[in-house]
Amino acid sequence: HLFKPVCAPGLFVQVKEAPLIMDVAVTPNLLEDLVFCNQELDIVEKGLNDFLDTKKMAFPRFFFLSNDELLEILSEAKDPLNIQPFVKKCFEACKQLKFEDNGEITGIESVEGEKIPLIEPVNPAASGAVEVWLLEVEGVIKRTLHRIAGEALEAYATNERSRWILEWPGQLVLNCSQVGSRDLTQPELTRRWPAIECWHSDCCLLSLRMLHRKRP
Repeated sequence: HLFKPVCAPGLFVQVKEAPLIMDVAVTPNLLEDLVFCNQELDIVEKGLNDFLDTKKMAFPRFFFLSNDELLEILSEAKDPLNIQPFVKKCFEACKQLKFEDNGEITGIESVEGEKIPLIEPVNPAASGAVEVWLLEVEGVIKRTLHRIAGEALEAYATNERSRWILEWPGQLVLNCSQVGSRDLTQPELTRRWPAIECWHSDCCLLSLRMLHRKRP
């Protein structure tokens, strides 16, 4: 109902019937009507932004989208497949979700074509609102990657690295490689820590002496 005063149908009909500017300009109370419509439009816009903010708070990844994109998602929410073009904006490096014939989401696919099956399916029809089932998808993705990361770390310790790299998703290879390198280097660093501290102290003293010599 807020749009009714904004639309000013009487004014539009009059302009349509007499589209010449000189005729329209002498319309009684024209300026006042346009100012009122503009004020009402501001109220409608604020209400719309408040509504979109509630959706963004329910699923914070909506903040990555523009209001126009979010409105398009909400208008297409009845068919979850229409959300696919916006998946890569909500989930970085994730190109699309894998939908089964029954409508359940069972996997994700990266921009590079890597496919990861989810440990449990998500049914958008059972969840209802788009922000609710997308939040469920986010949770399942996190749990899935957490489990795969654990399995990849176990395999890291027993398999040849050149083969191990090709058997696991790329991002997890990077993360697990850092953890594996830490596990290999930390014992040696701990054993040699007294010597490292001595070396660090010597370096500091040498730097101070060099600075002292360069003083005028």
